[in-house]
Amino acid sequence: MASRKKSKDEKVKRVYIKVENENDESDKESFLASMLKPLPRLQPWPLGPKQELSVKEIRQVLSHEKIKMLHTIKKNKPVSLYALAKLLKRDFKAVMMDVKILEHCGFIELISEKDKKTNRKRIKPVANFDKIDLIVEL
Repeated sequence: MASRKKSKDEKVKRVYIKVENENDESDKESFLASMLKPLPRLQPWPLGPKQELSVKEIRQVLSHEKIKMLHTIKKNKPVSLYALAKLLKRDFKAVMMDVKILEHCGFIELISEKDKKTNRKRIKPVANFDKIDLIVEL
């Protein structure tokens, strides 16, 4: 695969994948419960914060729907989670579950803002990077 040069302004999200013996028999609910637990404090890394996810976690986090969601957040810059669900043509509750997982793993940031017209609070999803580097340490 040809590598492309990183532009000066390009922001990269670096994720380290832990290789460990995993039982693939675990169910989705136990995975989601483990994803919603607080992550341990991230250790400093010369190229930014080091974040480690297991192979099983990365497979769940970077599913087709979540990659599509990251792309939509980056390109369309939705003003709220409701707007994101509309753009994706998905159920709001399903979008919220995916958003929480992506936020928990550091792939997106949720910013609370007030709508100037309605004075209602809304949560805006933001992806502050242009590229994701997955690094597998063997």
